[in-house]
Amino acid sequence: MCSHHVLIVITAPTALISSQVLSRVLEAGSDARVVARDPSTLSSEAREKADVIVGSHRDIDILDRALRGADQVFWVVPADSTAASVYHAYLGFSIPGAEAVARNRVARVVTVSALGRRLQRYAG
Repeated sequence: MCSHHVLIVITAPTALISSQVLSRVLEAGSDARVVARDPSTLSSEAREKADVIVGSHRDIDILDRALRGADQVFWVVPADSTAASVYHAYLGFSIPGAEAVARNRVARVVTVSALGRRLQRYAG
């Protein structure tokens, strides 16, 4: 009988929530791939056990590399102080992400956003 390991992609792996998710995924022995702009900020466990894709999960080519063969993705949209608005920040991550998920046929997506955390309305 063939055993299939589930590949879980985790974006923003040094953020508060996703770093905890990554730690639990690795502890469980699941296959993990992370998208990190600076791999040196990852825990030593993550650098040793996870497949690290260097770059931003806003970049379409990086997304396709990261999601190729993935079964699940834990998608974290980080705060973005450079965007013209929260709406534009969401678009910058959401459209490339949704397209890459569809293109790579990722079966399950869980998403968390920190973009609106300082807003009184239109948050999250």
